[in-house]
Amino acid sequence: MKVGVVGVTGRVGTILVELLSESGEHSIVGGISGDSRPQELERMVQNSDVLIDFSRTSI
Repeated sequence: MKVGVVGVTGRVGTILVELLSESGEHSIVGGISGDSRPQELERMVQNSDVLIDFSRTSI
């Protein structure tokens, strides 16, 4: 499964990337953080089977 991670540089996002990388069943196709450009999010959405969002609790 191709996974995109929103909030990739945060505490949980970093752990999530590590765990997904260790799994033989998933590949990380992209990750964005608060300073990413909108085009990066669009590209990640197009290339992912699923997005996991650990950006902010207020969103």
